[in-house]
Amino acid sequence: KDWQEQLNKALSGASAALAKVQARQSILKDDATKKIFENAQYNIEFVKAGYGVHNLEYSLSILENSRKRLESLGSGK
Repeated sequence: KDWQEQLNKALSGASAALAKVQARQSILKDDATKKIFENAQYNIEFVKAGYGVHNLEYSLSILENSRKRLESLGSGK
């Protein structure tokens, strides 16, 4: 099932980015970065809970956005 592979890959990427930021708690020093982290964490859990079944494109989009925003925190952007 191709859609499941797509979703799993996106979840894996977003979850890895989340774990990297969690490992470096010092990144979360202000309200703006904490909000980015919390939103990304919520989005990942939201997609996991729904399994991406109802709207694959939306699920992939929010996971990609979450991954990018988390990666920007990790790189200091």
